[in-house]
Amino acid sequence: MPVRTHDEGVSKGSCQSAKGSGAQQARAKSSTSSAPAGMVLRLLRTAGNRAVQGLVKSPAGWQASVGLLDGRGLFRQPSGDPPAAIGPTDKLQSPRFAGDARLERVYHNAPPMRQGEIHEAVKKIQQALIDDGFSMPISTRKLGEPDGIFGPETFETVQAFQTKYGLLERGKADGVVGTHTMGKLDELYRNTPPPTPKPPEIDATEKAMGQHVVEQMDKANAGPNTVDSGVWYAENYEREHHDHWREDFRTGFAPPAYWEKLGFMEWRLKPRVSASDGIRAWLKGLTIAECLTTVIAIEFDTLRAAVGDDKFDAKFGSADKVTPLADRILISPRGGSQVQQFMKPTEAVSKGDLAGCRKMG
Repeated sequence: MPVRTHDEGVSKGSCQSAKGSGAQQARAKSSTSSAPAGMVLRLLRTAGNRAVQGLVKSPAGWQASVGLLDGRGLFRQPSGDPPAAIGPTDKLQSPRFAGDARLERVYHNAPPMRQGEIHEAVKKIQQALIDDGFSMPISTRKLGEPDGIFGPETFETVQAFQTKYGLLERGKADGVVGTHTMGKLDELYRNTPPPTPKPPEIDATEKAMGQHVVEQMDKANAGPNTVDSGVWYAENYEREHHDHWREDFRTGFAPPAYWEKLGFMEWRLKPRVSASDGIRAWLKGLTIAECLTTVIAIEFDTLRAAVGDDKFDAKFGSADKVTPLADRILISPRGGSQVQQFMKPTEAVSKGDLAGCRKMG
């Protein structure tokens, strides 16, 4: 029977077939053919693929495994024996990882975390790698903190971490966060408290919030704006960066890792991404917009700064849960943005006087 030997999430995976005489193959087939499918899946989840391999090759086969399964289909340890060293423990123990549903699944390879994933859990892995001494300038450049995007830099940093601690798959670091890599991170931070949540950045007062709007508007106007950062008017970006111009920029552009474009200068936050990360990314750019949508984005960011990232994400979009469509941030020049429920527009904005938008790029 072909058995996958993938244990850490090797991207190409591989299969090995039981080899030997016909009699040996027959015994292997006999030992597995009577195993219920549910038992196979439970065994894979709790003990890992290598343990399944050993049972497949063992003459006792599934008969031995039955005695180790409790009523829930989980491994139990016979009384008096030392703890079994098969597969990961049930749950992560580190305060910074425990209880995170995505990381618990990563720990059990169900599935592992790979390049291309965007999730709040990726931020925790990135922060843990940084705290272990690895530099990640690209992943922290735009937001000033981990961005939650498992890109090439995170892949290479995971490889370096695996090499440092000998977490190799067939002699190589695969750059995938699975049972062994997650387990090592959990071990390193088991007695370390999680990073302290950031408090709100500004007071929730009219004066402080008004000042934040002014500062962010000045920043949008003054930059620094580059070919891949800042908030730009379409005509300014086309003139100054013609070699990078795309015709679809004329109707607006915002970082696609976070934003779904709905129409002319209109975006909605994607599901299962952090709203606070998303609004910061919108203002960091590259974003091509017009003045009114920029004001709306700044109002959202001001609300975020006043209530804190955790409360903001709980209301407008979280990487840890599915936020209803109607609650996910909408930035639109046609109205309907949720921020209007929480912030009163200035008199100038209400009258359509947007003189604060000068050049934007």
